[in-house]
Amino acid sequence: MKNQRGTVLLMSMMLLFIVGLLSISALSAVYIKNYERLLDLRKLKDRIQTEVIAQEVFVEFIKLANEGLTDGTIYWRVDVEDQPYMIVFDSDKELYSFEVTKIYKEQTVTVEVTINQDFNLIDWKVVGK
Repeated sequence: MKNQRGTVLLMSMMLLFIVGLLSISALSAVYIKNYERLLDLRKLKDRIQTEVIAQEVFVEFIKLANEGLTDGTIYWRVDVEDQPYMIVFDSDKELYSFEVTKIYKEQTVTVEVTINQDFNLIDWKVVGK
């Protein structure tokens, strides 16, 4: 009788241990999946914040253009959020361009913007590393 009791007790302990391991691994998988989603959302938030700054630079440049740009000037400085951004005029292609780069904890986001002489957007490229 004593051997059967010990065997049953050992088997039930092993089953409880296996069930415990399976439940811990299932909870870990759910946690890891949610953590990856959180990281993706953070990266998306960083990208959106950088694009908003690029839009503000574009709006400030349009305001400068409405005030009247002088011919022959190839550099313009626009300050957004106490950060200077340089807008460059390429006389060969007759295009204005600027770049906004923000370094975050997990990535670096760069927005490259190209504008024609009529102040219409030609290219809006977002690069995240």
